[in-house]
Amino acid sequence: MPDVWTHLICGREVLKPVREDFREMARREMKLFNFGCQGPDFLFYYNFLPWAGDKRAVALGNRIHHESCGLFFRECLKYARTSPGEKSLVYIMGLMCHWCLDRAAHPYINYISGICRGDRPGEEKLVNNHKRVEAVIDSVLAKRFLNIDVRKVPVHREISLGDNLPPEVQALYSHVLPLVFGADCTSLAGAVVLNKSYRDMLAALRVLHDPRGVKRLAASLYDLVSPRVANMRYYFYGTPVSDPEAYLNEGNRPWCHPMDPGEVHHESFPDLFRRGVGETVEMINLSLRFVRGEAGEAEIGEKITDISHSTGKIHSDEREMVHFVPVLP
Repeated sequence: MPDVWTHLICGREVLKPVREDFREMARREMKLFNFGCQGPDFLFYYNFLPWAGDKRAVALGNRIHHESCGLFFRECLKYARTSPGEKSLVYIMGLMCHWCLDRAAHPYINYISGICRGDRPGEEKLVNNHKRVEAVIDSVLAKRFLNIDVRKVPVHREISLGDNLPPEVQALYSHVLPLVFGADCTSLAGAVVLNKSYRDMLAALRVLHDPRGVKRLAASLYDLVSPRVANMRYYFYGTPVSDPEAYLNEGNRPWCHPMDPGEVHHESFPDLFRRGVGETVEMINLSLRFVRGEAGEAEIGEKITDISHSTGKIHSDEREMVHFVPVLP
């Protein structure tokens, strides 16, 4: 997935062309919209410390990313239609920003980062390379769009909502998740897990804020002595790259979908970013029509389908992602 700043920038760009009534609504709840733009990623931070054993929320985050994505959003919209409220609606539209950017950009990011499966020689170079690639793109886009150095600006402040998630967000998940993923996730959809995941995300982002580079240096030393390849330094923003072409592909070199070497593309990351923004605007406008009774379930069922965050394909397409040309440091 693109990283935190890239998703924040996507949300900002979406608000420029989106219908004015929603733009004003989102600006009244800007931090909530920003948090929504992080999608279900906050669940990946649940018990983020390596020695914390319970990773059930992480598994749920993976399911939301890969399974029944369209159904998840259709149920969210039906909930918003019957339980109107500004906060839940702003949050859902932020989630849509995340989904549209993920599904547009993820095949390319997977292609240039690779996936470490642990069964091929030399794969240790790919451990956490996905995170490193995202961090480089984060750094470049934040400089271009916001003129900031991501090493210096604490990103957790952009999504901080207080001690807990708003009750409206908790109620949304408690209603939708069991409908989409079954009753076995009811406990994970409760306030305890949701709020802990949210707080753990903020805590992790505070830990990763490293304006002087001291923490990254310590992580690099750990990587040198650790018996297990972890590449922990990749979690911290490094020195900005002097030439981002290998990451952005603004020269439009060919690349293929990791599931299909015959599916060749030439888009740059900025092209894919703009596609994600445009698709989000269309989806938000349709969603608002549905919530306000101006569109029916058939229309959202046709337009909001089960496209995976990770592959950009229908989630029933189970081909393995095995075709990569990784960009390494």
